[in-house]
Amino acid sequence: MSSLIRSIATSYRGGGLSGTLRAVRRRVFGVKLSVATVNELAIDIRALSNREPDDVAFFRGNQSTGISGLAAFRETHEQVGNVTTTTLRRAMTDHAVDDVDVLKIDAEGYDKLVLEGFPWAGNRPRLIICESEDAKTVPLGYRYTDLVEMLQGKGLKVIVSELQPIIKYGGDHRWVGLQTALCRLFDGNAWGNLLARRDPDDYDWDLQAFADTAARLGLPTPARGTT
Repeated sequence: MSSLIRSIATSYRGGGLSGTLRAVRRRVFGVKLSVATVNELAIDIRALSNREPDDVAFFRGNQSTGISGLAAFRETHEQVGNVTTTTLRRAMTDHAVDDVDVLKIDAEGYDKLVLEGFPWAGNRPRLIICESEDAKTVPLGYRYTDLVEMLQGKGLKVIVSELQPIIKYGGDHRWVGLQTALCRLFDGNAWGNLLARRDPDDYDWDLQAFADTAARLGLPTPARGTT
């Protein structure tokens, strides 16, 4: 059975851990605390990583519940419990999902580890969206460039959507612009999202659409780098 989107994220609220998926159509499964209305929804409360099973600490972000997860990258993080990890490979098998069109990940630093647990053999999503912030990932052993190179190694073309360095989690964020990997970031302390496309036509369409939007907003147009 095909599933169109996987939204991988973690959150903590009201003393409990839970998960849902943000979906577009058809069947969906994933991990996120929110509300979703879909025809068929499978909720999996396990945390995603690159190995399973494993019992690991779960940390709540006091500055913002949006930065709760498996990594304590702020001094205000506090451990609120333990969770069992699994991989996307295992979760897809358990939920009888055999292919993915769109994969969205926001795992507060664990994005690369989640991708390492994806069943890449014979399964390459049309679009992957994930987050990148060296302040979160360097303590985990990788930088944004490592994540880009991993996606490129799977035959995907990557766009970097850069935002200004975070001042306060949970606050407003300012978009800087787009670059095609592997350009140097406009600001070494910046963060943002990576858009990885399987099909070259989709990649070119994205670049043009973003360039048109940037021009209207007076922002830098996508800088061409090594794709």
